[in-house]
Amino acid sequence: MNPSSQANAGFQRAATKFKQSIPKTLWDQFAYDSNSLSSLNAEIKAIQKSHGEKGSLRNMARLGNFIEAMTQFGKVIEVFVNASEFVCFVWGPMKFLLGIGSAIPGHLLYKDMFSEHQNLKVILEDYYSDVLQFHAEALKVFGRSKFKDLFHATWKTFDSRFGPILQSLQSRRELLESEKLSASLDHIHNVRQRIDNLYQDQIRAVDDKVREKHRSRMTLIKEKLRAPEYYLDQEVAAGKREGLNTGRWLFEESQYTSWSDHTVSAHSILYLNGIPGAGKTTLVSSIISRLLEIQSSNPSLPHSVAYFYFKHGNSEKNNHDSFLRAVLTQLISQDTATSQEFFQKLSSQADVNIRSRESLQTLTKSALEEYRVSFLVLDGLDECDREQAEVTVKWLLSLLNDDRYIHKSSLRILFSGQRDGLLDVLLCAYPTICLESSEHTADIEKYCFQHFVFGFDKITRYERITASIYESEHESERETAQKIIALVVTAKRDLKWREIQSFFCIDSSNGTVDPDERLQVKAKDLCGSLVDVHPINGQASEHEYAVRIVHDTARRYLINKKIVNDALENARILSFCMEYLTSGPFSRINRSHTVAAHARRAYYSLQDYAVAHWYDHATELAAIRMYDSEHCPEMWEESMRAASLLARFLVDYGSSVDGIGGGDTSVSLQATLDKLPSYERDRVSLLNIVQRTTWIRQEIENLENLADDEKQILAELHGSNVGYKCHKPWCLMFATGFDKSDERESHMNRHERPFLCPFHGCFGSIVGFESKVVMDQHHKKNHSDAPPTIPRFPTPRRTRTSLDLFRAASRGDIDEVTQLLDNGHDANRTKATLFKTPLWISAKNGSYEVCKLLIERGAHLNQPHVRGYQIHNLPLATASEGGHVSTVHLLLKAHEKKKHTLYTSGFLTALQGAIQRNHLELFELLLSFYRLINFKDTWVSRRKVLLEACGCAQVSMVKLLLQNGFQSEADYSCIDACLSKMKDEPEVSDWAVQILEALLSTGQPEITNMDSWLISEGHQAIVFMILSYPKTRLGRLSLIDLLDLATKKSSANIVDLLNNLLAEAIAADENEIIPDYIQATARLSANASRSLESETSDSD
Repeated sequence: MNPSSQANAGFQRAATKFKQSIPKTLWDQFAYDSNSLSSLNAEIKAIQKSHGEKGSLRNMARLGNFIEAMTQFGKVIEVFVNASEFVCFVWGPMKFLLGIGSAIPGHLLYKDMFSEHQNLKVILEDYYSDVLQFHAEALKVFGRSKFKDLFHATWKTFDSRFGPILQSLQSRRELLESEKLSASLDHIHNVRQRIDNLYQDQIRAVDDKVREKHRSRMTLIKEKLRAPEYYLDQEVAAGKREGLNTGRWLFEESQYTSWSDHTVSAHSILYLNGIPGAGKTTLVSSIISRLLEIQSSNPSLPHSVAYFYFKHGNSEKNNHDSFLRAVLTQLISQDTATSQEFFQKLSSQADVNIRSRESLQTLTKSALEEYRVSFLVLDGLDECDREQAEVTVKWLLSLLNDDRYIHKSSLRILFSGQRDGLLDVLLCAYPTICLESSEHTADIEKYCFQHFVFGFDKITRYERITASIYESEHESERETAQKIIALVVTAKRDLKWREIQSFFCIDSSNGTVDPDERLQVKAKDLCGSLVDVHPINGQASEHEYAVRIVHDTARRYLINKKIVNDALENARILSFCMEYLTSGPFSRINRSHTVAAHARRAYYSLQDYAVAHWYDHATELAAIRMYDSEHCPEMWEESMRAASLLARFLVDYGSSVDGIGGGDTSVSLQATLDKLPSYERDRVSLLNIVQRTTWIRQEIENLENLADDEKQILAELHGSNVGYKCHKPWCLMFATGFDKSDERESHMNRHERPFLCPFHGCFGSIVGFESKVVMDQHHKKNHSDAPPTIPRFPTPRRTRTSLDLFRAASRGDIDEVTQLLDNGHDANRTKATLFKTPLWISAKNGSYEVCKLLIERGAHLNQPHVRGYQIHNLPLATASEGGHVSTVHLLLKAHEKKKHTLYTSGFLTALQGAIQRNHLELFELLLSFYRLINFKDTWVSRRKVLLEACGCAQVSMVKLLLQNGFQSEADYSCIDACLSKMKDEPEVSDWAVQILEALLSTGQPEITNMDSWLISEGHQAIVFMILSYPKTRLGRLSLIDLLDLATKKSSANIVDLLNNLLAEAIAADENEIIPDYIQATARLSANASRSLESETSDSD
């Protein structure tokens, strides 16, 4: 290497790295000879002129220091490396960005020294690298097609990224100006190494923080979009590939290389087709893996990869909307700036609006703009309805003519599917790869040979496999395999192996579970090549593996050949779910010890599936027209049984829907389902299924002192990690859950208050809002553009020297307070008898500016020298009492910034004040800072705050408290306060029901008394809720009195429930019961039955 090349090597590396991080169009633009100091000056003049004409002049002279520093820097580089090719990358981005700090020295002072001491070139190289790194980070914001929209959302992120760069520049300046330049090269190397290490540490810290915020945002975004499990399909398809070389022939095809070339700016379409069973999905998985590998190995490349596998018969994976939700989730997740922008968009919208087709399409178009190149891979388009496939293909093709992508974004779309008369017509004008090549045939032959499958005909292969299973001489294995296959074919989602095991162990008719019925043979050994077993989310335990049918063609073959009667199996699963959810272990009168005993045996291992999918099986059964009993008597009998069990389930879970009558089961079943809301959230609200599910899960979460065999049973049937699961059956986290309870509570809060303020740091971004209207009001009040601040002219100093700081603070006279503080008055001065400080007085009056000034001048936030009995009367509490939201926010932020202890008593007193005044905004603000509390002082109890909210019937406040650390304070006194409020003010009864449900859902209160007026005044929903609560333990005499009253009020459901409770109470301590109690009980039960029978006959 010649000396010139060696001198330029460091600069060349920095320039090459910079080129790789920017689009080629910008690279070419920056490399023009016109990118010089003179062209930059001309650009600045043009901007200044444009602003002047618009009346929006900016002080462009502020760029002077940087431009001068860069001028000298550029001259030194030219002299030192004898080349000007590198300098254009200093000026080009400046014309594009116009912004950087001034941590750079005047390099012309060191020009001669650089020339004389060649070993100092490394410092110059470092400067060059740092400057280009700054430009690369800034271009991530300004280089986007929508940088004006993105700027507000992303600037704070990149502002944090600039910090390490500027610190690095400053350190290099100090090195350059220090006497250490006279030291040895080794010494300079060591100093540079320390600077680089510090820079890398800062970068890693920033990256960790950015990634953590990105993960947090993506959690909410995924909950909003509810995308299907696209990643699992890729894992499954990739797992079927034989070796690393499968499909590599495709990557050499000219059509593919043209389509995948990310350096080309044009759009590109590729159509991959073949006959059924040709291995399209396997080949597509190879393409996706290759694209993802390139993306991960070159993170600086601004391109995205998104994919979707359409699946026949899967409602979550066979339509256009599901495709949009999956692709949109992937596009947002691959870039931190994009997630920040879309977090702001999605956090302020209702879930149902976000998931509308129009909204999804708009959001997806917007997300595609974020990347220079976007690869979209779609497989199995022939597996969804032709109408849906046509909508998807036409919509994607329409994007090619969208003006927003011209010269900005390149779309690369790969369609995979059969030539079915639709795809081949729509895509006839685009490049095609047909899977009938010799290379692909060789891959198939290799696969078949390795798996001892002779011949390529899938139907023949399925016939041989099913014959070996269904004609097996071993009856037990044959019946087991048939049941597994029927479950896998009919289930509404992929079943885990432990769930399939549970179907064999649980006897729903008797309400028992026998863990010894666990299968000792694996699914693949029983069902052969008809099923595949795959790990989910990296789960190591085989019990957590998903079992699914090997291919949709296998599913269709089994159904079409009547090997699996999908209608009959669907009726069987529905029967099981309904009988299971109404069995003894799910009884609403069960107490904690009873539920725990069943939980230890893993009886509730199928609760997640049954609760979430009973309605899906019911609607599918209702859609099937029943055959005459002569044609399918077993189907008729099972359908009638399922319909009867469904009617029992609806009654047991509190629905008023009429039972199912005779006649055509599908007609009567559909008529019943028509009376239920189609929207899941509304349907669930009519049943107490969430409440009962939550109570059972609480007992499971609280299991302790498990024996080794119990731990093994739970791991193999219920799951090794129980987790803290969401209570809402429609939620993706209903069956998976979280590792920590506070994560679950934060998630649950987003269900209750889904609208989040997009402003980072605002309390509304933490606690959220119940409706968009309330959020918009908050935004208008707190985040609307404020009028320009009018400069405050200095006030002449007064001649008096004994001005009263307390009087000035009470008047809110900021000029006088300023003068007194300047004259040396103590900001923490207290009145001898009242122990009040100027800050306390200003907070009480809501004098925001005075409080801010006092805090800046060192005022103590916790009122120094305060007596113990007054610790609750802090500036924060008194500001809250007056309803001064902005002042309260100021004080809370000051506590957070100064890391001052926030005493529990003062904080809780402030919360009480907000509750008493029904000041929800203030309450939400305070609760968002709950993490700052110091729990050492106990002047005011947390229970008192919760009692206050219950007694005021503040539903939102009660729910927020319970989700933010007050769950343990929920006891009977809270219930009593709520019911007392309802008794005095009947108009709040609806709110009382919601509060009671929230309190009981914590599983904390123990109820030993229930007022009879709840029955006499007809509050059946509340009575039902209390009596069915597991921790309700009423005495026998109380139960007898309530039973007598319920009988007189003709409350049949309540009478049945009280009878069960009374029987359980008697059985609990039968030896202590005197005959009179037994006779009284028998007499009341008989009277209740005769009374209800009489009323029934009268009504007839």
